[in-house]
This record gives sequence, C-alpha cells and structure tokens, in this order.
Amino acid sequence: MIQRGHHDMGGLPAGKVKRTEHDYAEWERRVDAMMMLLSGVSGGKPRMSVVVDHGGELYSLMVDSVGEVLSLSAANFERSPATLDARWREVSAGIYRLDGSLLVVLDVTRLLDISSRSEAA
Repeated sequence: MIQRGHHDMGGLPAGKVKRTEHDYAEWERRVDAMMMLLSGVSGGKPRMSVVVDHGGELYSLMVDSVGEVLSLSAANFERSPATLDARWREVSAGIYRLDGSLLVVLDVTRLLDISSRSEAA
C-alpha cells in the first residue's frame, strides 16, 4: 500500500491506496513511464544509456547493460537474416554471429528516423 499524495487525490479521501484500486488511464501510464526513466533506477538497478550523435543532435539510448567492447572483422559481417524479428530487421544494419549468440548491429539513422515510422503507422 502507498500513501495517496496531495496531487493524486482525484476527489478521493486521503489515505492508503491499493495499487490495484483502478485501471490506470493512458496519461497515468505515460507519467509513470516518464518518472521511471527520469529516476535513473529500474528494478533497483541504475539505468544505463549509450549516447549517440545523429545529425548534430545527441541522443541517449536506454540499454539494459553494457558488455565488453569487441573488435570484429568486416569479413564476418552479414546482412540481417530473414528469420530475424521484423522489428529488429527494420532498425538493423546487419549481424555478427558470435559463439552461441547473435549480435545485431543497429542502424542509428533508421532507429532515430521517427518521422517515417509515424507516417507508416
């Protein structure tokens, strides 16, 4: 149970609030997501980001973790396979096959090209 804040009264009496008290409205989900992003903490772990420069603007991409830095040969670079999930294919430049895993190389230009995706939707 959480204490209802003065800004969250909504015509209801003050006091403890059960998180299951009501279905969250769209604006509540957005505010909650923004608060989680801005708090810098997720599930007790600090959030991490990778900053990229695109078109003279800096963008911070939120990531789960940052692993080791790899030096990969261009000879091992492959086009994205048809079996790669369509959402990944849409923003990938290609892949590297590593020992037991697949490394998807993001195409930052396509990833940040929000206007073409919103027009297609």
